[in-house]
Amino acid sequence: GLDSRYTIAAARRLAAFERPVLVVWSPQDPIFPFDHARRLTSLVPDGHLEVVDDSFGLMPLDQPEALADAIARFLAELKPARTSR
Repeated sequence: GLDSRYTIAAARRLAAFERPVLVVWSPQDPIFPFDHARRLTSLVPDGHLEVVDDSFGLMPLDQPEALADAIARFLAELKPARTSR
């Protein structure tokens, strides 16, 4: 089964994650409450929450185009990573 100590330990490390994070969530998800999306997004310094309605637990199947659009918008807004030569 699931052990909450691993989830809690991982959540504590999120504040140190230094990359942009996209959280895509549906308020209609019957398994994971929408408050979890807000909380997860707030734990990451550069978290972005995108809401996709009418998805019920399997967003890639329920709303594949909306999910793909959310990811595309997020990636388009990212600044290109600097590379050292």
